Parts: sequence; structure tokens; C-alpha cells
Amino acid sequence: MTDPRYDALAYADYVHRDADVAHLATVASLLGHPVAPLRGARVLDIGCAQGQHLLALAELYPELEALGIDPSERQIDEARRRAERLGLKNLRFEAWPAERLLEAQEGAFDFVVCQGVYSWVSASVRQTLVEVLGRALARDGVAFLGFNTQPGWALGQVLRHALAQYVDPSAAPARQIATARAALGLLGQSLERTTPARAALGAELDRALGADPAYLFHEYLSPENHAFYRADVVATLRAAGLNYCCDADLSGLDDRSLLDTLDVIAMRRYHSAVVVRAHHPVGAIDPERLVAMHWVTPLALTQDITPGLVRSDSRLTFEHPDGQRITLSDVAAKALVGTLAAHRHRPLRAVDALSRAARLADLDTPTLWRQLAPAALVTRGWLRPSVEAPRWVDAVSEHPRASALARDDAATGRDVTTRDLRQLTLTPFERAVLCQLDGTRDLAALWRDLAPQALEGSCGDALNTFAQNALLIG
Repeated sequence: MTDPRYDALAYADYVHRDADVAHLATVASLLGHPVAPLRGARVLDIGCAQGQHLLALAELYPELEALGIDPSERQIDEARRRAERLGLKNLRFEAWPAERLLEAQEGAFDFVVCQGVYSWVSASVRQTLVEVLGRALARDGVAFLGFNTQPGWALGQVLRHALAQYVDPSAAPARQIATARAALGLLGQSLERTTPARAALGAELDRALGADPAYLFHEYLSPENHAFYRADVVATLRAAGLNYCCDADLSGLDDRSLLDTLDVIAMRRYHSAVVVRAHHPVGAIDPERLVAMHWVTPLALTQDITPGLVRSDSRLTFEHPDGQRITLSDVAAKALVGTLAAHRHRPLRAVDALSRAARLADLDTPTLWRQLAPAALVTRGWLRPSVEAPRWVDAVSEHPRASALARDDAATGRDVTTRDLRQLTLTPFERAVLCQLDGTRDLAALWRDLAPQALEGSCGDALNTFAQNALLIG
């Protein structure tokens, strides 16, 4: 039975880059786990909502077969409408509760995604989810399991308890949200941030006040929102014959014994677990497998990169998408990360990236490889490998074409899903340009059709933005 709260106010529908099946295959493969090929792979998304993530996977990998389930018939109906509009034939959506899958054939899925469910259901449903994972996952299958984490969510739980004193759970969502915002404002005015503990609570207040309405409603006002210590989830999975392989961002693999300690130090709020069957041992990152992949970095250059800057003792600074500044002084690391950052979101074959970096550093490739610590670059999140070559183009053609999903996102006012599973907020003019990119218009026709809106932006600039952000497929 569906939770009426999700029909009353749907959660924002996202893609989850770390739950990309190619990324899950990459993580498992790096650690020595056998992985099913994407061709013919069977994918299950538990709690798919309106299907944005699964729609993106089905379009990006037409060779796979996908099933999305969610107990909300309203959201499943919307997912089906979009799949039909996009012409996708390799997926289906069903308004099923998770326990329906206990009737499915054992080992029926090569990849299972369970994002935004585990922490937001009762203990009995949570146990069913684990049983479903244990039954549905193929022998060499890989699953993604997201959950809120202690101790980082502790202050969030404090606010949840505080808001429960003010908010009537039977009221309409809009009324609950308005009451919660008023209560948060009152608490914020009363709180003197004179100690570290009070300052931390103030930061949590700010987070809740700045959240979009659906997030506030489902995270802070839902009757079910539970945070767990990683070790407890590990034990629960192990009892079901499953292994918490690592986190999808590959953090903490330098020393797994410190993972729970690092959660405390970093006050981590969320885990994205990669789960496999327990009969597969979890190893360290395999350098030979790593060098056979494609590489990209999320880091952006903050200055022009030159051979002199790389080869000297000068520091090279990069910016992470979360705003953190990363400064490198090691010649080999500067050369490699700088080479990848210069290509923005376009992955390079590892051998090509190493060759270009070696030339930039004035080293031969074997010497550069010996001086690098590539596994450390991966676990720090500075290097993102992939078993898949990019499925987009990074140059504007004479007849530019964007995916059907990206055009539909633009037309319906959503943030636009890129081919590397990010979501971009576009200007109204960029949306107008993107909607035209079905491959039937050449550049001259685009310029002519968009001329009435030319004062709002440059068509050429918009197309270059699309090319740089994995939005073009032709």
C-alpha cells in the first residue's frame, strides 16, 4: 500500500550518478568482482518514483532490460507516460510494493538500485527490502543501497523531534510545511550560536529552512526517517548473505577498518553502499583493471595549465563541485589531474590520459605511472574511472542532436539530465535551444528559428555549453 504522503507531494525526481549501472560495474570490477555485461543486463529500480533515473538508464543503455517499481500508482502512471512519450521499449514500470518481488525468480536481476527507500520505511518493510536484495540479485550481481547515516543525521533527528511538537501530521502538506518553516524560524531566532554545539544545530536549522518544500516534508516531517550506523547495516546485509562492498564514491578503501571512525570524524550524513553477494571477497583496487578503463575528473582548473607550471615546484589548484579547493604539488599528479580537467567532463582512455600527462610532465609514461598513486586519486574522488566509453559527442555538428530525455526535460521545466547522469539547470533560452535539437535542423535553420529570442542569449554559446556538458549525441 502506498504512503499517501508521496501522492500528496511527490519527492523531487533525480538521477543518481553513483547509481549508474556502468559505475556500479566499474566499482565492482575494480575490486576484482565479476560483473555481467551491460548487453542484456537486467536492472531493477526499487522505489523508482516517476522514473527519472531509470528512464535515463534505459535511454543511455538501450541494450539492457529494466523494471521500475513503486507502490505509488500516481507516480508510476507518470513514469509510464514519459516512457511512452520517449519511445523507450526496454523498460516497464509497475505499481508494486517491494514484497511482490519475493515471488520473483531467484537471481532475476544483474543490477538493483534502491535509492531513497531504506531509511524512510518501517522496520518490517526494511527487512523485506533486504530479503528482496538477497533473492533478486544474480550471483554476480551488484546493488546500490542508499541510507541516512549516524552520527551525521543526529542533529536532523533532533529537529525532527522538535518539529513534531508544532506540526499536525494530519494537515495538508502545504500547511505542515508552512508551520514547520515558522517553527524553524522561531527556533533560529531564539538560538544563540555561542558554542560549537549550538552553531552545529544552527547549521542544521539553516539546512532545513533552505530546503525545497518536498525535501523538508519528507526528510523532517515524515513519520519514518531512520539513520543508521554503517556497521549495523553491514551486519544486516551479512545476515542476508550480502556483502557491503564499499561506498559508491570508493572513499575509505585505503583502510576499511577506519570507515566507521571516519563517519564520526566527518559527521557523514549519507551512505551509498555498493552491495554484492557474500561469496565474493572484496579486494583492493586492481591497478591493471584501473588502467584498462576510461578516466575523468570532477575537478575544474582554476588557472591555465602550462608545462612550466606542472614541471616546477609550483602548486596547482583545482575546484571540486562541492566548492572545496584542492591544491597539488606533485608533478605526476598535477600532470594527470590537469590533463583530465582540461577535458572537462569528457573521459579519456586511461592509456591516452597517461600519455598526454607524461608529455606535459616531460616524463616517460612508465615513470609517470610509478610516481602516481592512482588508487589514492580514486578514493579521494579526484579520478573517476569507468568501464564504459562516453556515449555522447563533445563537438557541435552541422545537425546537432540531443537525447529525447534531455529535450523532454527542457520542455517540461525539469533540470536537464546529461548523458553522464548529472542534472543541469538551464536558462529559458538554453531550454528553447535544446528543445529544437532533434537532429532535423542544421545550424542555419536553428539560427533562423531562434532569431526572435536572440536577445535572450547566444545560440552558439548554448550549443557549446551543451557540448561541454554531455548533452549532445550527434
